[in-house]
Amino acid sequence: KNPIEPKDVVKNWLRTKNTLEYLGLWEKLNNPNFKGVEFDPLLIEAGSNAFTMSPTRWVEITNAIGLITKNGIGGGTYAQRDIAFKFASWVSVEFELYLVKGRHLVWCIVSFVEKWIFHLLCLSVTLNI
Repeated sequence: KNPIEPKDVVKNWLRTKNTLEYLGLWEKLNNPNFKGVEFDPLLIEAGSNAFTMSPTRWVEITNAIGLITKNGIGGGTYAQRDIAFKFASWVSVEFELYLVKGRHLVWCIVSFVEKWIFHLLCLSVTLNI
């Protein structure tokens, strides 16, 4: 959404309390080496006007694995899928809506399959198969 300074979009996203709560929880669930003690003060500061955060700083302070930063040719910031979806939803309301609709479709399909499995089990019990 900002072709001139795309890194600023990421930094702005990382400044929000909601983002840090999400990243912190993701790391707690997926990273046994996450530095939760170092994370806590960041969460307190998040969202204040003076608070800044970059992907590199996040990784260095918390030992995060959900974001990966690379310098040089082919460098940039890369994210684990859950985190990438969260970022994309923040940047684009359209993406978020398609994501929600996709989840709903999957839920409907799973629900339909579960009902049919239940009916088949009931039928097999009735027929003593």
